[in-house]
Order: sequence, then C-alpha cells, then structure tokens
Amino acid sequence: MTAPALLVARVGSERYGLDVGAVRGVMDVADVTPVPGGAPGLLGVLRRGPHFVPLFSLEAVLDGAGARPAGCAVVLTLGDADLALGVDEVETVTAPGAAFLAGSGAPAGDRLVRGVCRCGEALVTVLDPGALAARLTAERESDP
Repeated sequence: MTAPALLVARVGSERYGLDVGAVRGVMDVADVTPVPGGAPGLLGVLRRGPHFVPLFSLEAVLDGAGARPAGCAVVLTLGDADLALGVDEVETVTAPGAAFLAGSGAPAGDRLVRGVCRCGEALVTVLDPGALAARLTAERESDP
C-alpha cells in the first residue's frame, strides 16, 4: 500500500504527515482570536476569507497535552467544514510511495495513525484527517 502525497509538519521533535488532498493551505497564526471556554486544545479562531476557522493544537489533539502556541496553521477541509491544526512549522510536501508502512507504529485501535513513512532521515507519523475530525467533533459534543 502506498500513501498519498503528504504535507509534513513538525510539532516539537515529532513529524506528522497529512494527506495533501485534505489540505487547503497554511496560515500565519499571528491574528488568532481566543475563544473563552473553548474545547480542550482549541487555540482560538482564524479568519479565512469571510469565514472563521477553529484552530486546534495538533499536539493537544494527539496526546491531550496542554495547548501551546503554534508557529503556523495547516487548514484542512474535512467533510463540509474547515478546521486548522496548529503546528510548529511545515517542512515539506512529499510522496512517500513504497516507503509507507500502513498501520505501523499505531497503538491498537488508534484510528488517528494510518502508518509511518521515511522522509529523508526522519520518520513521519501519517495521520488520518477524517479520524482527526471525528475526534475533534466528539470532544466538542462532550463539552458541557
């Protein structure tokens, strides 16, 4: 199985790959507007054209860590909605081809991770954008 072309983003020392088919762009986060009482991991909202897009900390979404400031935002279209994931930086776009190992490195039952691939010397955890959206939707619905 091969992976689609991936946008590779860094959060701390970890690298994550997102299917470029879901990526709508990369934005500066200088003008993020905080949302009081927002969902866990919600850094705020960004204006994208005439609309506002929720900005979530990718680190917080993946491991429940506190949301820390992001260097930039990767805007994804998932279903009929846009959302942004805060990352430290976007490094490259790559086509991993045969270097993609489906299901590798994913804890049992963790749908967020599709597998891993090598990008240069680094290992990249390939994320499932649909599973990310499902987790964020579930978290928003469970907020009091």
